[in-house]
Amino acid sequence: MTFYHLDNATADNWQWLFHMVDSSDLIMVNVGKSTSLEMNLAFLANQGNRVWFYVDKDNVDNETRMLLNTINANVFNSYDQLHAMLRSFVGND
Repeated sequence: MTFYHLDNATADNWQWLFHMVDSSDLIMVNVGKSTSLEMNLAFLANQGNRVWFYVDKDNVDNETRMLLNTINANVFNSYDQLHAMLRSFVGND
């Protein structure tokens, strides 16, 4: 499993972002801190259990939460939900 964290040098490089989204098995998106480009790429990749959105209720507006609900996105907002998501993604063994 490889983890990527964008820094200022790569945040505006859409080609790199697209490649990472296309080749990743698991994508976690912090909705409150993501750019429009990052959100759009995550929406495009939203298939099955591959993309999970972290929603901090204090930093994410109602419209964005409704959109995530409308597209039936995988959303978590606590450690317990993250743990359950990882068990679902990796398996119970």
